[in-house]
Amino acid sequence: MKHIKTLKTPLGDIDIYLDSSAQSGDEFYARMGRLFANKVIVQELGEPFTDSPDHTWAVAIHDCCVVGVGSLQDLGKKKGWLTHAFVCRLYRRYGVHRALFRARLEHARAIGLEQVQGLAVPATVRTFEQEGFSLAGKRGSFPLYELLMVQGVPLL
Repeated sequence: MKHIKTLKTPLGDIDIYLDSSAQSGDEFYARMGRLFANKVIVQELGEPFTDSPDHTWAVAIHDCCVVGVGSLQDLGKKKGWLTHAFVCRLYRRYGVHRALFRARLEHARAIGLEQVQGLAVPATVRTFEQEGFSLAGKRGSFPLYELLMVQGVPLL
């Protein structure tokens, strides 16, 4: 795991890391496995988490426990997909989701992605818009947001 930043909150320090099963193997699944079949997460997101060697995960850890995650899937051809964002209820409203979002976006820039897309739920629309994403359409009832970049710089 690569440490990205420490988020100072009233609950204590929350460390943000980048991780992947391709990089960390069994350690990744030991850390993240319980989240992949968690009924609360499946109910809230409407689907379970999935993983592949193309996913990089931003992981929020507080007192050795994973309290939030979000993934960036590298789709090839300089395109990426933001997916699987979840923050435990106790840790919401402390900037954890935003820190995970930004960590994934910074990683997208670092690996040279030129297009990043993601579906928003009502609670995340503001984050997509404040981070420079534009509404690109809809998938079912979910707004589809997109950010186009050249050399890591968003196109307006």
